[in-house]
Amino acid sequence: MYTAMNIASEIIRQYGERHKSITNLKLQKILYYVQVYSLQNQGRALFDDDFQAWRHGPVIPEVYDIFRKYVSDDIKEDDQTVLGNRIEIDETSKSMIEKIVEKTLPLDAWDMVYKTHETRPWKDTYIPNMNCIITKEQIRRDGEVNLS
Repeated sequence: MYTAMNIASEIIRQYGERHKSITNLKLQKILYYVQVYSLQNQGRALFDDDFQAWRHGPVIPEVYDIFRKYVSDDIKEDDQTVLGNRIEIDETSKSMIEKIVEKTLPLDAWDMVYKTHETRPWKDTYIPNMNCIITKEQIRRDGEVNLS
């Protein structure tokens, strides 16, 4: 199993490969959809880190904290933390991440915030200012990749 930072580094790499930029806000939403896809299609979590239901959608606090220095600017592909967390991802997982990346390319971060707000795991968990954990079981059972 990977860490959320391993997968975040892969997402940033794939965005860079396509000459597209990515913000921390958008990265958080892509991580969420990758985890939904993995739990529902592979029957397993891609990473063990838990999402919390924040005001602007699902967030992995550790990843958020690492990239908060960018505020709403694009994350630099050569960021030392990104490079330090880049590992070899198996082909099945890489392909799965790629599917979600492709679906998110035309969307901006706020489109994705609104889409995650439509999903049951976030809606059922969100309590203002509480940062409640969205369980993997909720994501597996009720999550949806509503990116079309």
